Amino acid sequence: MKHADLIGKMTLEKKCALLQGATTFGSWGSERLGIPTMEFSDGPNGLRHQLGAADHLGIAGSEPATCFPTAVTVANTWDEALGEKIGEALGEEAAAQGVGTLLGPGLCMKRSPLCGRNFEYFSEDPYLAGKMAASYVRGIQSKGVAACPKTDASQDAVELGEKVARKAMEAAGKDEAPLHYFMAASPAEEEYYVKGITHVIGRVPFFGGSAADNAIAGDWKLYTSEGAFADGVAVAFFYGAPAMANVYTGAYHETEDVGIVTKTVGNRILAEIDGVPALEKYAAWRGMDVDGLRGGELLAKSVVSPLGVKDRLGDLVAIRHPMAGNDDGSISLGNKIAKNTAVIRMEASVDELVSSTGFCASSVCLAPNCRET
Repeated sequence: MKHADLIGKMTLEKKCALLQGATTFGSWGSERLGIPTMEFSDGPNGLRHQLGAADHLGIAGSEPATCFPTAVTVANTWDEALGEKIGEALGEEAAAQGVGTLLGPGLCMKRSPLCGRNFEYFSEDPYLAGKMAASYVRGIQSKGVAACPKTDASQDAVELGEKVARKAMEAAGKDEAPLHYFMAASPAEEEYYVKGITHVIGRVPFFGGSAADNAIAGDWKLYTSEGAFADGVAVAFFYGAPAMANVYTGAYHETEDVGIVTKTVGNRILAEIDGVPALEKYAAWRGMDVDGLRGGELLAKSVVSPLGVKDRLGDLVAIRHPMAGNDDGSISLGNKIAKNTAVIRMEASVDELVSSTGFCASSVCLAPNCRET
């Protein structure tokens, strides 16, 4: 049956379903029409197919896979045949793990040495990058697995933050910074969008942040006049509005439990505090059994006692909420953490946290069978 015939047999609901994910890394299928589900996986230099329920933060463990040399390393060989062989091996592992589409290779042009993801892109030269990427794609797809070259340079989160700030100023007919602004963004990249916006307008008060539900995976959608999106950023700049200042309303206070971050993995996994596995150190501070803090248990039990990082002047503590306790003793965090910084255990009772939110005068419900109060 040709694709046109399949489309003709689909209901509008089924067509729409195929435009979005059924899971974090999986598509919808149709048993009636014989359309299989499609599993996707990251993998510019090695498959990252998560075990069990996948999540956008990479909290859940992944199936064992080969870690190949990074794209920048392979590009230095100028060897297209080698790239194709690596692509074939990636395709074989993807097929073995039931992955139908590999999200790679990385095809961004290197515009700045400050880019934290330069290692997974081939080159600053478009000819070399294109030739090497094409060799990877040929190898991957020779094994019956689709390759998805990524990522459009315009979608880099910092650059996108800069772009959206300039567009907001242009829309307002202004060439100066707003008094304050609102932002809604994906939980994984919100800090990078803020960094890009700050490059354009400096540090001004803002409210909003990430949009997530009550699941660790943070499933969310950004609704605009042009549609609903599962990635990206939206801002609103305020000019001529009443002045606004950021006020910290949290009830957390510092404890005497302080340590130095001695090891991180990436920028959101705290591996060691004072040379000790972070989860063990946290459990010792709380007087808890470390096994009782593994997985999502840590998220629930750390609500009253998250971690904090002081700014350079010492007058503001940025909260770092533990999200999950990992099997290797590390802690996955909801925000960035840096090596060689001090981390403090914060504390507050449930009553203190509830009281700190203030009095809710009214709420508006847009769901069926609910009432305004």
